[in-house]
Amino acid sequence: MRFADRNIRHPRHHHWLTGAGLALLLTACGGGGGGGGDGGNDSPPAADANPLKAAVANPLGHRTDCPGLTLSATHGSPGTVITVTGLPADFGEASIRVIADGDAGQIIDPLFLNAGDEGDPIRFTTPLAPTRDPEGGNVMMELGDGDQHCPAFAFTIDALPQAPDDYTRTVRQRLETWVDKSLAVLGYNPQTLLDADPDTLPQQDLSFWVVKQYVSGDRPDGLKALAAQASDDPDKLLERLLMASGLEDDLVDALNELDTVPVGMRQTSQAATKRAHTRVKINGSCDEQSVDPDKLIISGAAELSARMKSAAAGYVFDGSVSGQVLGDASLVNYKNTGQAAGYAGTTVSVISEVKAMRRALEPQSITDFEVRRVDQSWIEDRDPANPAFWDLAFVKAKGKSFNFGATFLNGLVTLAGMVPGPVGASIGTASTLGSKGVSSAINSLTEGSCVRIRAPEYGPIDVTDEPWTTSKILGTTVTRDSHRQYHGIDIGTSQLVIKLNSGEFADEGIFLEKFPVTVKPIRISLLPSFYRVQQPGEVASLSATAANASKNAANFAAQATGPGQIQSAAANGDFYDVQFKTPDDRDNYPTSVTFTWQGRTLPAGTERSDSVTIDTEGDISLTPQSACLLPGNRLSLSAQLNGFAEDNQDVTFSTSGGQIIDASGLTATLVAPGQTGTVQVTVKADADPSVKDTAEYTVSDSCIKKLWYPGATISLDGNGTYSNTADTRCPPDNHNDTQSEEITTPSENVIEPPQIPPENLLWYTRSERIQQNYTHTSTRSVLYTPPNGGESSCDTVNLHGSNDSTVVYSSTGDGTLSASLDAQLNTSCEEHQDGDVACAGGGTAAGLGGMYYIDLSAETDYRVHGELDCAGLAGRITQIPISATLIRYVGGVTPFVPDQETGNTGVRDANGNYRSPGLFTLSCTQANQTLPFDISFTLDAPQGEANDLVVLSLAGGLWQVSPANLPKDGFGLPSPTLPDPNTKPTTGDHQSTAHFDFSITLESQ
Repeated sequence: MRFADRNIRHPRHHHWLTGAGLALLLTACGGGGGGGGDGGNDSPPAADANPLKAAVANPLGHRTDCPGLTLSATHGSPGTVITVTGLPADFGEASIRVIADGDAGQIIDPLFLNAGDEGDPIRFTTPLAPTRDPEGGNVMMELGDGDQHCPAFAFTIDALPQAPDDYTRTVRQRLETWVDKSLAVLGYNPQTLLDADPDTLPQQDLSFWVVKQYVSGDRPDGLKALAAQASDDPDKLLERLLMASGLEDDLVDALNELDTVPVGMRQTSQAATKRAHTRVKINGSCDEQSVDPDKLIISGAAELSARMKSAAAGYVFDGSVSGQVLGDASLVNYKNTGQAAGYAGTTVSVISEVKAMRRALEPQSITDFEVRRVDQSWIEDRDPANPAFWDLAFVKAKGKSFNFGATFLNGLVTLAGMVPGPVGASIGTASTLGSKGVSSAINSLTEGSCVRIRAPEYGPIDVTDEPWTTSKILGTTVTRDSHRQYHGIDIGTSQLVIKLNSGEFADEGIFLEKFPVTVKPIRISLLPSFYRVQQPGEVASLSATAANASKNAANFAAQATGPGQIQSAAANGDFYDVQFKTPDDRDNYPTSVTFTWQGRTLPAGTERSDSVTIDTEGDISLTPQSACLLPGNRLSLSAQLNGFAEDNQDVTFSTSGGQIIDASGLTATLVAPGQTGTVQVTVKADADPSVKDTAEYTVSDSCIKKLWYPGATISLDGNGTYSNTADTRCPPDNHNDTQSEEITTPSENVIEPPQIPPENLLWYTRSERIQQNYTHTSTRSVLYTPPNGGESSCDTVNLHGSNDSTVVYSSTGDGTLSASLDAQLNTSCEEHQDGDVACAGGGTAAGLGGMYYIDLSAETDYRVHGELDCAGLAGRITQIPISATLIRYVGGVTPFVPDQETGNTGVRDANGNYRSPGLFTLSCTQANQTLPFDISFTLDAPQGEANDLVVLSLAGGLWQVSPANLPKDGFGLPSPTLPDPNTKPTTGDHQSTAHFDFSITLESQ
């Protein structure tokens, strides 16, 4: 039968005792013989026969009025849940005394409130009548918390339903079927387990062995014997109690649930298959061991779903009335046989053990979701009939760790009669009052858990397909074709969201992966991007390729967009080659040839084109590029002219301030103006005034000598075909040299202190820059021989890349040196069939080395200030910190040696104390970070008659942007041990970006 309120199935609103809990409570009552009646005699034991009864022998505190106390019902059958409202706000965790009149006086039973969360309604489950009369009866209930209690209220316990005489046997058989089916689902053979010698079983199997002894064993304290005893009992209380509990219906539900779960197979763990004899300590501790479980073999997502849904659907006693009825604490006096827990307690214990182990071994929660392969790039020329796709989504799941010590103790206490005195004595009034009292007492007995079986972990399990995952596109540049396919429809980035349908695995977590999918335009690479004519009228060879095209990278048309004529144009492999006759007349320069992409573009009809600029050879340079002059001083100038005929070597000098004198051929003299500031001097070729050069000079009352030693490079692999074999099955090796531009300082221009560089090497007002936007496309071919000895073949992969970078070194007349690096490096890697990974290479780097030179004649105060700014650091970025250090040369010649005793360093801080000559060391540790500095210091006066030379040295600094195809932590130097030398580069597209900006200003105060 089922109760009207049986739909209350929330695990936090019920309280039932485990089998061990009943066993401990029963044994705490003392011995007692055989079956029938209440405890083997006509009247229940006295209230002080066990500690629970003793705890409620007297009122639970002083009496207080509870005028608002109300029950949801004033009667109910055992198992009916009653809600209590109106309890005073200052009440603590309460319990109930259930009081009935018996033949020998009052009979008082304890009753715990149902467990619940804070704020939940207060509830209790209707117990058996204290008289153990199946017909129920009238009782008084007194609710108290140990400090105070409400006045007792009347309650009627309704009669238990009738049941067949052999109903205990029926329930036992149903329980045995459920146990055996549960074991089969977990990969066990029930009969083999029943017949096993426990000393030969792995630790995790011992609880199941105990369960089979309970349910199927022919032993006097097993369920078979207890069922027979109960059937011979004339009062039929247990049969009627079982009928009231609805346990048989619960078992039917549980068997139906098990029908949805496949029969299991188990993996054998690395733990020993035979256990040593384990001594169970009831009171005390033992060294904890952790062993791996024999996990289930889960064949795929469907089985994982079935098992996790089954687990989430609930097991027998999860919030059911049967658990509330059979777990009633008032059963402690029924069928008290001393060494056996009785039929009801044994049944609860069996179900508890199976639940605990099944919950441990079955996957309970999703722990990880990963999508391993996603196409994140779509080039606009790609055919939508060849869509992008994602693949290989996996989940991992986990069971629960299992405290073998607690479970095994529960079983042995009941099964083997291990009931020494300390067990009963350990449960007293203080540990049992309250909704968690009994479980706390059990836990106190098993604190010294001997064995812990680790939580089993399952996976990775493929969940790529529906219904396990769903996908969607966020954005307007990509459209979804199917669950795993999509294609680009406009330039830009959308987001692919792949979500695990966690409900299919009965998990409430949100598991999803987000991937940017970028639709990219065709990237046109011109070879060369600028053509310098040596002789007007010559024929220029020009080429274009679509560096990232998905097919036919030479699909171009060419047109002269200025003077000159295209003589021929044709596709040649991945390149579209043009022969262009340049104009004969220098006045027709510059001119250009435009290459226009003929393939698919997005949106449809969008033009993609780029032009090669063609200009005549001719350049001029002005020396020096930087200088500082006192007002009215003079500076010698010289020009160097290239690319002009010998009879066209005349140049003209001009200035924005001061005047040019003594101009003759390629030389002249600048006379600085009388006021401070900057002056720009320009020199132009007379034959072509568009060929010119300009330098900026500083006019100052005090010229700070300073310089950079610039060293920087921008590079990217050359385009073409790379092949490591001469075998004709692969194309021949045919590619351009590495594309690169660099700034270098000739070794002869590096002047070591205490020498001071000549004026033409000093940076007063000066700038040097390199800037490139290189593109790369190539094929990489290797001869592949299958490991099984099959025929060799050419294995080719396609690579692409780009490097858009700028490096600038500069100085100004106010004593400032600055340097910056901007880089966006894109490269790709692809894997050959032999497992080797080919990658496009390139990078950008800049070194930071410089000097300030101070001619020190007296004690002088200085201030140095500036900042290091880092922005957008991503990918593989390396820095070596830049350091600033003061180095003194006595008399301008001899290195100064600090006095160790006095601490004299020759440098004092703002408070007049000697300080380290090291001013700062800077490098960024975050992707976006600004590190300012502002330091004041005083240089002691020279000790001799000659001036001292003090050099402010900038050293050690390096910024490097490299392909992000290998792992690296942070933005400092790479670890010498990571990555492992055997680590393969990651396949796919990679991007590294960085912006560095450093400035320093030195000024006297």
